[in-house]
Parts: sequence; C-alpha cells; structure tokens
Amino acid sequence: MIGLASPEALTVLRQTQVASPERDRQMKELLLEKQADYVAIFPTWFPYLVNDPMLHEVQRFVVQNSTTLGGEEVIIFEVAKETK
Repeated sequence: MIGLASPEALTVLRQTQVASPERDRQMKELLLEKQADYVAIFPTWFPYLVNDPMLHEVQRFVVQNSTTLGGEEVIIFEVAKETK
C-alpha cells in the first residue's frame, strides 16, 4: 500500500498518526474503495489492520537484513469483499 502508494494513501499517511486505529480504518476504506484483491503489509506499520477479519493471510515471510523502515516481516493478505 505504501511502496506503490496512490495519492489517496499518501493523504491518509500525512493526516493520521503512525500505527493508530484511525490510520488503519482509513486504509481499510481505501482498500475497499480501490477494490484491492491482495495487499502486502508490514505488520508493524498497520497493527490494527492486520487483525481485521476482511484480510485473509496468504503468506508470511521475513526479509533478512531489511533496509526498509517497515521491519523484516511482511504478510500478504487476500482482501475479502465486504457486502452491505
């Protein structure tokens, strides 16, 4: 979501606190709005979103000696489509 960020994602990042429920809520809304099928997440960046029931873990892996700010663990999720 961040590495290939859309302008809308950047707006959310600028206007919300790091690792906050509000940031994760807004990113969830953006995923649904953009109709994402899959998302790769550093769980330390979005600790609330990774526990959302709409995300179904597909794979988890560790990037050894990561030089990114997101940590070494990455989780790939399939995004379930919510119905109203």
